[in-house]
Amino acid sequence: MKKHIFLIGNPVAGKGASEKIKRAAELLGGRASVETLLTCRKGDAEEFALSIADRFGDDADIVVVAAGGDGTYNEVANGLIYSGVPMAILPAGTTSVLARELKLPSGLAECCELILNGTSSAAHPAIITAAGVERCFLLMAGVGFDAMAVQGVNEGLKKFVGKGAYIFSGLKTLASSEYCKIKLVAETPAPTEFECYHAVICKSSFYGGGFHVAPAARITEPSLYVFAAHGGSRSDMVRYISGVLSGRHLGFHDVSCFAAASVRIEGESPVQIDGDYFGRLPVDIRIAGSALNLVTSAN
Repeated sequence: MKKHIFLIGNPVAGKGASEKIKRAAELLGGRASVETLLTCRKGDAEEFALSIADRFGDDADIVVVAAGGDGTYNEVANGLIYSGVPMAILPAGTTSVLARELKLPSGLAECCELILNGTSSAAHPAIITAAGVERCFLLMAGVGFDAMAVQGVNEGLKKFVGKGAYIFSGLKTLASSEYCKIKLVAETPAPTEFECYHAVICKSSFYGGGFHVAPAARITEPSLYVFAAHGGSRSDMVRYISGVLSGRHLGFHDVSCFAAASVRIEGESPVQIDGDYFGRLPVDIRIAGSALNLVTSAN
């Protein structure tokens, strides 16, 4: 039976995204039935995916492709979670950390080939809950500095300079912000509880592109990795950033990095997930189980 592909595309996800989505539809359409669904606003991708999951959840011959950046992947994953519908990704956005994490090919034709002939395997996203709102994430949840930087990103600037908008916001946050202490409680073999200033709860080994915060983290494994930074000064933050960029951060005396089954974080800080602002503390984070099927490798 001919495979049916739902191509959920964000045409403004990054430079050339619209043309890339159009070309992908042409390449896939030569060998499969393709239905393209373009987003117009935040939330559309999740609504499209949820509708597809409701209609075709038991159909083994469909694939939902998320074409955009990490924000688009997150929305589609939230629509498909627990449905069993396979999800593939097509990098077309400002950031595509998940594509790097899954070691996907960089070429459009190669990505389309993987969508057509690849196999899906179980992924273990995380679930974050705050103020009654529950969402999954595929990469990370950040509390403290990186969430403040994400919250401050100018969306208009992002359309013109892409990743540069995050760098600009990060520099602005570094220069002007004060950091609040947070309390972190983690479910580990020996219960763990401490105060820190910044934390990243990782499901991916990659962070912000080609950098690693928690190198052992994997979306394909049922665990969270907690990275916590205990210093609260501006100079501490400069040191942590330098350490991540150089890969030396895990050797610092005032950081922690460990695996956990669940995490609760309390305090007054903002929270980001997969590079988008989520809300404010407190939050609870746990593993969703093998709740998502990701197309990750060729037959």
